[in-house]
Amino acid sequence: MAVRGTARIAPHSPATWVPTIKTTAMSALAHAWSEGGGTVIGLAPSAAAADVLGENIGATTDTMAKLTWHLDHPALGELPEWAAAIGPASLVVIGAGVIGIEFASIYAALGARVSVVEKFDFLMGVDLQLARRYRAILKRQGVEISTGVEVTGITPALSEKAFLATLEIVRAARKLGLSISCDLNYRKNLWRWGKKAGEVMPELVSLCDVAIGNEEDAAQVFGIHAPGADVLAGKVEAEKYRSVCEQLKERFPSLKTIAITLRGSVSASHNTWSGVLWDGGRFYTGTTYDIVPIVDRVGGGDSFMGGLIYGLRTYDDRQRALDFAIAASCLKHSIYGDFNLVTVAEVEKLMGGDASGRVAR
Repeated sequence: MAVRGTARIAPHSPATWVPTIKTTAMSALAHAWSEGGGTVIGLAPSAAAADVLGENIGATTDTMAKLTWHLDHPALGELPEWAAAIGPASLVVIGAGVIGIEFASIYAALGARVSVVEKFDFLMGVDLQLARRYRAILKRQGVEISTGVEVTGITPALSEKAFLATLEIVRAARKLGLSISCDLNYRKNLWRWGKKAGEVMPELVSLCDVAIGNEEDAAQVFGIHAPGADVLAGKVEAEKYRSVCEQLKERFPSLKTIAITLRGSVSASHNTWSGVLWDGGRFYTGTTYDIVPIVDRVGGGDSFMGGLIYGLRTYDDRQRALDFAIAASCLKHSIYGDFNLVTVAEVEKLMGGDASGRVAR
């Protein structure tokens, strides 16, 4: 690929949760659960690992094998006392990495209501008090959590229940004071459950801090058009989108940052790629890249959003954050599949003007 730069869960009542997370976070979550009056049980792959886990979380621990054996041979013995006691007030901590996710079905078989918690972000959609205790304990241990939530317009397009779940997560995040990003991601063929995007998305976006979309999303979802832009003809001049950002801010006062990707379609295999960023005080424009031939454009918008979130958290300069997002997503066009398999160093190299593609040794 040649790149030429021209100087970018619905919440439920407290139930049995199975987190598979790092030791410090497991310990903090276990203590937070205990402080709320619940009981904690730990499982690990071996007896030795169970002992270590028990020391970390300060709770009864055992091996996964013991539980699975009893479930496979119900006629040969009763469940261990701790397993029989699993219920709505129980937190089951599995110290087994991704293996723990597979064990979620075991607890469902026991009649428990199970959710797998791998990141703190998901806690806020389940129990706000637990989330606050969890963060407070981590902070006392010297671990500061600075996190946010990202939602996408694809989820509420799928069904009314999916919309309501997304809305509940956003509301919970707002109560916790977390930053909320929304990728508008308009997909007309997905909106088939009775309401249009324009009827649903305003309620979500009105609670968000950051909104991201492509050159058409604001027009297709909110009827906000860039004056003089012609997407079909590939005319997507950056300055034309200042008005779009200002109108979005006027309609959704909670928005602090708005970013728009700008794809100019020369042909199916030849696009220009850039973006703009608005933060309420300034309007930033980024480098325009000429991408030909495109290897795979799927995931371009997602990699832009991921790059922007990284850039805003890493750099003090908003211009640099935008440039990182554009460069990262530009490189994604050279990679097959959904995932942007590039390094920060590779992105920053392109940001610096090196579009040669030469291997650095």
